[in-house]
Amino acid sequence: MGWWSDFKANRALADARRELVQERSPYGIGQFIDKCIDLGRYDVALEEAEKGIQEFPHAESLTGAYKRLIRAVHADDLKQGRDEIRKAPGPKAYYKLARLYKKMRDLDQAIELARKGVELYPNFEGNYIVLADIRYERFQRDLRASDGKAAIELFEKAVDLNRENYRLLFQLAEIYQAIGARNRALDKAQMILEFAPDDRKAVGLIETLQQMKPSKHTTLKDQLADFERRVSAGSVERAGLLAVRYTRNPDHLARKLPLLS
Repeated sequence: MGWWSDFKANRALADARRELVQERSPYGIGQFIDKCIDLGRYDVALEEAEKGIQEFPHAESLTGAYKRLIRAVHADDLKQGRDEIRKAPGPKAYYKLARLYKKMRDLDQAIELARKGVELYPNFEGNYIVLADIRYERFQRDLRASDGKAAIELFEKAVDLNRENYRLLFQLAEIYQAIGARNRALDKAQMILEFAPDDRKAVGLIETLQQMKPSKHTTLKDQLADFERRVSAGSVERAGLLAVRYTRNPDHLARKLPLLS
């Protein structure tokens, strides 16, 4: 691209940014992202998209623009991933492409690919993790207890297949910590020390967990119900994401708990 083309692109970008300042809305941000895509300025588009999603997390027009951006940025990766599945399929091929679609927020496609990966290669943990991540995101967003239970079961299945996946064990420990399942969280954190005995994050998490009181309940259903009651009573000192959502709507979880049975 020559200097004249650069000049015109920069001027067009400046004009688009001025329009965005005048109309700071999901639609306006989406239009700006699309303009950046046309100009090949993916870096600027991504920066604005991340800001916009924080401002308007439920705006469909903005989500659509973000999907178009990620698809444009990863066009070559998508093609390569599809070709790999067609020509030389394997568990990691499904995993990588499913993760890419998840990043694009095309969750239906991500789920379809991850499920196919699980079906064809049931002894590879990666595709279980993709499915678990999606279900856990839904649990945090919608408070559907069935999603929470399904996510944990998928994470646990992945742990059974690979007991030395650091990221997986730490994430699962934090999930258990968030709902007050102290002993389950300790179990996962201590598993990390079996292969990384000097890991500071795991040691720190264990020290924090040891200060927690053990749950009086053993089932996930009862632990979630107890967590909801404690948050409603104001006895949770530091309300994390789940606690905040329960506090805003304390009856929500109670209505969802029957889905666990």
